[in-house]
Amino acid sequence: MEVSWLLGLVHEKHRDTELYKALGEFYEKLSNELKKEFKKTLKSVALMIDHKEAREIVARMEPHGEKWNVEVIKKYLSDKAVHPDKELHYYLIMNMAYNDYKHTAEKFDVDNTDFYYCIAHDFIEDPDAKDFKVEKYFM
Repeated sequence: MEVSWLLGLVHEKHRDTELYKALGEFYEKLSNELKKEFKKTLKSVALMIDHKEAREIVARMEPHGEKWNVEVIKKYLSDKAVHPDKELHYYLIMNMAYNDYKHTAEKFDVDNTDFYYCIAHDFIEDPDAKDFKVEKYFM
């Protein structure tokens, strides 16, 4: 039987608590390397922000909300060598930067898309940042 099918069946039968307990017990038996890999996978699932959630986050941003939609950001990034997996990060952070730094950008006459892209790039590609920095920022 396929693992995904079994997991779905556990969920359908409302036995998630039992599954979590079994996973916890199994986790303790793993090597340190496998524990590390498992935690990283679990974090990626738990912290993932999908398109719907990202749009909701941006819609709540104050004072302006969404400046650029996902499609506009994708098109803008098309010549920037940004991995497609990070497009949603740029959507979130460019809009966050616009909402948080627009006044300063206007003051220094740099209120343009390139400015907000650079802010987002610095935030997202910060070399000493921990994993899932963007996702954790919006928790």
